[in-house]
Amino acid sequence: MTGGDVMADLFLSYSQKDAVRAKQVADALTASGWSVWWDMNLDAGARFRQEIAKQLQSATCVIVLWSRASIESDWVVDEAEDGKRRGVLAQALLDDIQPPHGFRSIHCANLTDWTGNTHSPEDCGGRR
Repeated sequence: MTGGDVMADLFLSYSQKDAVRAKQVADALTASGWSVWWDMNLDAGARFRQEIAKQLQSATCVIVLWSRASIESDWVVDEAEDGKRRGVLAQALLDDIQPPHGFRSIHCANLTDWTGNTHSPEDCGGRR
């Protein structure tokens, strides 16, 4: 999925420090048939803030990947706030941490032990 005028089903929010793990999540979601937008999809010359705002507002779901790095990111927290306000927030834990205050009462998928395998339910690390 590229930037520009293409709108995605899912907006993926994460810290740049977690780009490798975010790519695993994006790849798994794409393999499951979802269109995913994340900032790796920014086209050359795109206006960063405007494109993020457009994609964030048009996404059916905002998926936030919480990690030690992302709980410190103002960008991630702002994107999570937007998803929460619109009622379209989904959360996942990449590290054994708690989401920031204001997000702890919303269920999080646990991906702390997930290796990226989309074929084994035992590999997702989530609670059943």
